[in-house]
Amino acid sequence: MKIPILYLTISFSAGIVLSSSFISSLSLVTILCAVFLAAAFFLSKYRLLSHISLYAAVVLLGVVYYQSCRALPANDISYFLSDIPNRVVLKGEIIDDPVRRKSYYGSKRAVFKLRVEAIKEGGGEKGVSGTVIVYAGISASNPFRFGDKIIMEGSLSRPSGFKNPGVFDYVKYLEVFGIRAVFRSKDTDPFRVTGRSGYGSVKGMAYLLRDKIRLFLDEKLGPEFSGFIKAILIGDRSDLPENIESDFIKTGTVHVLAISGLNVALIAVLLIWASNLMRLSKRYALAATAIFLVFYSFVAGSSPPIIRAVMMFCIFVTGYLMYRETDILNSLSVAALLMLLYNPIVIFDPSFQLTFASLVSIVLLGPEFDRMFKVKEPGPGSFFDKAARYLLKSVSISLAACVGTWPIVSRYFNIISPVSVIANLIDIPALFLLTVVSFLLLIIGPFFQAGAVFFSGLLVIAESALFNLNHILAEAPFAFFRTCAAPGWYLPCYYLTIILISREKPFRLAGINIDRKKALVILLFLSNIIVWNELVRERDDDAGVTFLDVGDGDSAFMRLKGGLSLLIDGGSGGDGGKIDAGDAVVSPYLWNRGVFKIDAMIITHFHEDHLGGAISVLKNFKVGCVIDSGAAYPEKGIYAEYKRVVREKRVRRVIVAEGDRIDLGNGDKMYILNPPANGRINDVNDSSIVMKYASGDFGILFCGDILEDTARRLLESYGGFLSSDIVKVPHHGGRMGNEMFTGRFYETVAAKYAVISMGRSLGRKLASENISSVILSAGSRLYSTERDGAVVLPINSKN
Repeated sequence: MKIPILYLTISFSAGIVLSSSFISSLSLVTILCAVFLAAAFFLSKYRLLSHISLYAAVVLLGVVYYQSCRALPANDISYFLSDIPNRVVLKGEIIDDPVRRKSYYGSKRAVFKLRVEAIKEGGGEKGVSGTVIVYAGISASNPFRFGDKIIMEGSLSRPSGFKNPGVFDYVKYLEVFGIRAVFRSKDTDPFRVTGRSGYGSVKGMAYLLRDKIRLFLDEKLGPEFSGFIKAILIGDRSDLPENIESDFIKTGTVHVLAISGLNVALIAVLLIWASNLMRLSKRYALAATAIFLVFYSFVAGSSPPIIRAVMMFCIFVTGYLMYRETDILNSLSVAALLMLLYNPIVIFDPSFQLTFASLVSIVLLGPEFDRMFKVKEPGPGSFFDKAARYLLKSVSISLAACVGTWPIVSRYFNIISPVSVIANLIDIPALFLLTVVSFLLLIIGPFFQAGAVFFSGLLVIAESALFNLNHILAEAPFAFFRTCAAPGWYLPCYYLTIILISREKPFRLAGINIDRKKALVILLFLSNIIVWNELVRERDDDAGVTFLDVGDGDSAFMRLKGGLSLLIDGGSGGDGGKIDAGDAVVSPYLWNRGVFKIDAMIITHFHEDHLGGAISVLKNFKVGCVIDSGAAYPEKGIYAEYKRVVREKRVRRVIVAEGDRIDLGNGDKMYILNPPANGRINDVNDSSIVMKYASGDFGILFCGDILEDTARRLLESYGGFLSSDIVKVPHHGGRMGNEMFTGRFYETVAAKYAVISMGRSLGRKLASENISSVILSAGSRLYSTERDGAVVLPINSKN
């Protein structure tokens, strides 16, 4: 069956992707687009040539459209930014529902989008346009509400993310939503509401209801249970416990937590069922359901997945009301095309890709699995017949969705969950039950206390059962596997093959008929290329050290000759709500390099910016041993958690001190230079493990966070032995004593390359200390993760 809208949407999407990958002359592409369009018209007698010309024109149209939409007005806020945050006053309007979250340091903050109108920096005020994401401290005087017109003071800068190969790009993610600037203000910064608008609008009323639902659920349920219901009902995941979310990720059912097509379908079923009870005709029931879902999409936070789902339902209803036969793939294609026309960069949003990949796969492959499992058509039968049909149908849908989404899931989340087929059979019916009971609680609870107690108790029992079952499945053997990301070229090949497999008639290409079996062989061949490429790759060619960008923290990964892998520190994480660099940066980087086992993890010292992220890495990987100094440290917080995880995972712990030597094989050695075996350390930083990696004449010096006292002792004790090709600069580039001594230290090390691991805040602080000029004057080439992102230094047999 031919579905032109689907093919046009695919072609238009391909043009957007191509346009994002290279810069071309817009006028030349426009001319070529017109040429191909004319060729499609004049070659209409030759069907194949006409179609090729038409789709080529649409691809080029996608290129032109994407580049045109990327053009910004002259007064866009992005032109007033720098990497260093500037103190400014912004004037604008809050255009979404502010979300309350805990800040890194435990205080409350609001996160919202601000449509800016003017900026005041230094002297005068300038009119600007664009959208800014605001992180603002909350106090009694600045509650922040949708529609507020405000003037506030704070720091404005470009968005910054972690710059590492193969890791989630936060800056590009914000760009999907049209955000190119970040504004931060404290609860003590000047703030004033100059007016209010939008409260009488549909969106304003929806956000007001959203806030009341949030408060009501917090009051009637405990924090753990209200967080889950708020996630599935109004799309607010700010209070969702991390361990619950982790279990849903491992079982491949994280879609349950996001307001998406599944939630919309369940609510639509409820509404249509209620309409049938009221004896409304099908046309009125569908129309009323569509209107309610549009309003509900605002209550649920207007996230892209729910907008897509509601749009598709409205397209279906429109076709039905117009007495037009609707096709699900056409509806999907129209919805996708409309969203791309509104914002073409949304194609790079993982949720956009997952939504359409799963639905298209269910439509194309679902019938194939139905035939495989011999699912009977709906009709009369016993209860057991209907139950068997429901079970088999659920399995086929779940399998189709898994097959359709695994390349995208592995690309963004580095996980494949075979247990998801079973988990979905439990979680989806549970979600339906929880949605029904939640609506009953919201409708009856405010008026009848007994009803509120009954339904809230029922929710707690049902959620507890769901969480326990999900945890059991998440911890089951072979429940999930970590994977490296599939390469970009594999995705279009994979989905093209899926389309070919779903075709009943063979597809003719270059005179060859490609049927389902041949398409399957092609798919297996492409998959084998990826798998065997990883297995046979020569690990010596991959040897090197990578100083990862983990913000204000430290983490370095070494791959040695023979494939031995070492991780030195894990960045920040675990304290006060900070971003967990172990989960967000280190683990994805390693997975995408094909690393699933770490031979040794070295913790230089127990400060949070070195140890925090390492705990997540310990949980995510099989680790041969951990190496630390065993220095005295308070038995609480992340240090206590580190010891607990090491004990529970049964990881061998090795304590090292000055004079120890680690044999790494192939003649490579790691010499431990600090801390002293019997010395007293006054500062935790000075307890850092200082070590020198030596391979023949080649050396790397890792300095941890040592301060002046330890640096002086090392100079006196080791002198020229400190000389190395690469040095990890001590204490994120902090000065060690006066400039003369600091210069002597780096002259003694005499490194060709010096690397500073630091984030933006440390970069500003240390810029005034003139460390860069001291290191450069010692003859080293200087890199910093704050400026350069991850610093990758390959090592071969010579250097």
